[in-house]
Amino acid sequence: MRIKIDKMIALCGSALLGYYLGLSILGGTMWRLLQWTLPPINDRHLPRFYTGIMGAVIAASIGYLIYTKFIEKCSIKKCRKQYTIGIVALLLLPMITMVSFRIQAVNYVKQAEATTPTRLNLQFENPRVSFVISESHGGASATAYGKSIRVENQTTLLEEFGETLQQLELVEVVDPSQYSREEHRGTMWINYSPKGSWYSKILTWHGDYFVESIAGQQWVLYKGTALEALLKDLDSQLKDLNTYTSAEMLHTTFIDGKANHVESVPIDNLEFIKNSIQKHNRITPDDDIVSSFEVILKDHQWITKADVNFYGFSLKNHLHDTSSFEVDFMLENVLLYDDVLKIAWFEGEYYEVDLSPLIN
Repeated sequence: MRIKIDKMIALCGSALLGYYLGLSILGGTMWRLLQWTLPPINDRHLPRFYTGIMGAVIAASIGYLIYTKFIEKCSIKKCRKQYTIGIVALLLLPMITMVSFRIQAVNYVKQAEATTPTRLNLQFENPRVSFVISESHGGASATAYGKSIRVENQTTLLEEFGETLQQLELVEVVDPSQYSREEHRGTMWINYSPKGSWYSKILTWHGDYFVESIAGQQWVLYKGTALEALLKDLDSQLKDLNTYTSAEMLHTTFIDGKANHVESVPIDNLEFIKNSIQKHNRITPDDDIVSSFEVILKDHQWITKADVNFYGFSLKNHLHDTSSFEVDFMLENVLLYDDVLKIAWFEGEYYEVDLSPLIN
């Protein structure tokens, strides 16, 4: 009886040690082993305690074999049954744990993504206008204006997004290093709230595909005709200046580099911008002028203190004195203006306009 109690204590001690190691030192190894069992799904919110369970069952099985061999000093010939139990447990229990993890993970992701999203944020890759805030030997920082969509508390639109996301069709799983990337259009952050808990999904929009990063540093390529159509419809609203109700102006002189303080100036006369950006003002500038704009808008080169000719205008579909957290459906875009050349860029087109009345 005493031996059985000692053996139980040894097994429990081994399991506890294995559980701790599975959550700490061996956590990465155990997690990669569990990820190996998964189909191509989002693994960002899966239960991590399974690494501890894996460590516990492996350590307990090894502890059982060690106790039988070195404490009980029982030979394989004499205690064949005990050794068989230990070896079977060492092989079978981790497999049962991995199967359980896979079943729970797949069901959790499936149920979460079957619900209606609670929030969606799409940040377009281009255009982006960035102004340097501070520069030092330790690094530099910048503030940026860009093009984005945010939807929250808009039940009908979020339900439509949810339906289109569920219609995504898996095309293939690829290695990012071997994938010939198409144009990166933007990145989507999608929040869900299944049974009151937080769940999120990140998709990048590359050309005709939507891409999700999964376990093993792999990419899943999805085809989503309905989702792409919905995003293009919203993009058409972003391209329409009549969508916006306010604007803010940023210039390098508005930035206090020492305090890292950025002060954007609200524009009261948005109609002046709308009336200036018209078809009859469109031009086709020389290549060097196009390059000077594109290096900022597409190559994301920061505007420095020396670039005093450039002004950025952030266009929004809500009033500038309204907190962004109070807006359920937010659209933002950017306009870049060169006050020396009197040329403005908006949505891929160049306009010969004089916006100096807004600046002075």
